[in-house]
Amino acid sequence: MRRAFWIGVALAAGAAAPCVAAPRVTLRLENALPQEALARVTEQTGVPLHLFVPESRGGDFGPTPYGRAGVDWRAAPLGQVVRDVCRLYGLTAVTRDSPEIFFQRGKTVEPKLTTANGLGVALVRVAQAERASLVPGASPSEAGWRRTVHLRLLCRALGGDGELIGPVTRLTLIDASGKRQEARLAAPTVDSGPALPDERTRDVTVEWAGEHGPRLQRIEGELALYARVEESRFRVSLTGGDAAKAVPAAPAGPVRMQVLEVSTGPGALRARIRLEWNAGVEVAAAGPDAVRTSVVAGGRAGRVFGTARSGMATGGGRWLELDYAGPVEPGAEALEIVVPAGQGPQRRAAFALENVALPFGQPYDLRLAPRHLKPAPTVGASAAGASTLFRDAEGGSLRLPATAGGNAAEVRVGLSRQAGDGWTAVRWQVLESSGGPQVLRGLAPGTYRVILRSAPRSVDGATSAPPTPDRTATVQIRKGAVSEFPSAVPPKR
Repeated sequence: MRRAFWIGVALAAGAAAPCVAAPRVTLRLENALPQEALARVTEQTGVPLHLFVPESRGGDFGPTPYGRAGVDWRAAPLGQVVRDVCRLYGLTAVTRDSPEIFFQRGKTVEPKLTTANGLGVALVRVAQAERASLVPGASPSEAGWRRTVHLRLLCRALGGDGELIGPVTRLTLIDASGKRQEARLAAPTVDSGPALPDERTRDVTVEWAGEHGPRLQRIEGELALYARVEESRFRVSLTGGDAAKAVPAAPAGPVRMQVLEVSTGPGALRARIRLEWNAGVEVAAAGPDAVRTSVVAGGRAGRVFGTARSGMATGGGRWLELDYAGPVEPGAEALEIVVPAGQGPQRRAAFALENVALPFGQPYDLRLAPRHLKPAPTVGASAAGASTLFRDAEGGSLRLPATAGGNAAEVRVGLSRQAGDGWTAVRWQVLESSGGPQVLRGLAPGTYRVILRSAPRSVDGATSAPPTPDRTATVQIRKGAVSEFPSAVPPKR
């Protein structure tokens, strides 16, 4: 649930708005295109949903590349609606720090959630690291080792209120032998990566004592769930004099703000804002619940992004300093700062993940040579076969002229075949020429653009001399016939 109120800096605080539930969708459609369903969801929730529709190129591309489907949602959380859209239309959702959600073609892999206490938790990333510190000249046995295990947890609020998901308050790793290692969570964070409306990610790093193991028997933890989230809103005028801009700290619910610096110029803004809050309140610096800063110009608000740094304040609270320096639209009127703050009595939700494989326990395939690297085919006979793409055993042949001066050379032949109103990509083939004419056999009938490029070889066989200028011609290949590359074609310079 989210409560919101506005505050004007150096003005009286506004009244608190009533609590509102997370966006819900009630919608029934039959045989609907994805863009139709998303437009209706946007109307209900106010959350911009965008669909990428590729340009028409024939085949699967076209005005309706995703097909049609029926939807039936009754007070469904927005996060569930997004996952249903991806499943029904073969899409994947891309989220950012803004409320917007973008959809494009792709396969969405549903994480394996462990559910309990109204919360689903999945491990989406695990990494092990170890580092040795050794004084020069000392024995390797004297090295100091630091080992860590990094976990990224995907947390989903089964009721749809992802904003109520708080920090990880306890995490214990239990290895295969039953040894328990606790994570030190001195300053738990609610920062998150991009996520769906009912999901948040939490990153935890555990200092590991002893050798890394191949597997964890169990991960036990607890997450805090907030009773409510309040949005504190501040407005800083950009049109008054310097005295109006340098405003002392103003309280706003659980968050206090202080304007450290505000200066404007033609199309430019420099602002430093400090936010503080007491213990028991959490404010995110990154993710869907992060502080949002906007510049109001012409009655419209546009997001601006700067840098942020945070730290511990006196009394167990925390502070966050926002710094922005950059362009703004002409006629900027005000700077607006929206601060979602989780607070209230926290409910603890316990979770456990079983039998977790660790990276150090997996086989490592050491690459000793490049993979997926195919050298260009080289043939040495005077009668060579055509490239596989254009090969037809019963097709025609192409006679290539002798090289310049009749000297040995490496000859590269580029073939592009006419297809409808256009041409295929050029496919290259490398031939070794002793200097005389060559015949390229087994070409499928059709019209080709042929590019000849040769590099004379020296006595020792190296292609040290620069290649000759390209010669290009259009040649018609007929079944069972031998076509000639025009010998009079001048080099292309």
